[in-house]
Amino acid sequence: MRKLKNYKKQNKELKNKIEILESKLKTNKFSYNVHFYTLLVISILAIVLSFFLIINIGG
Repeated sequence: MRKLKNYKKQNKELKNKIEILESKLKTNKFSYNVHFYTLLVISILAIVLSFFLIINIGG
């Protein structure tokens, strides 16, 4: 009976740890996506602006 209580307590603690880790993972994934798309937009803007500069200098 005592072992069962210990197992239940450990199980509850592990579930709490898993929930914390899952929430951290979601946060990290979100920040990674924001970072990735920010870099993507900046690089596309740099390519477009350089393209317009080349047209203006050449023309």
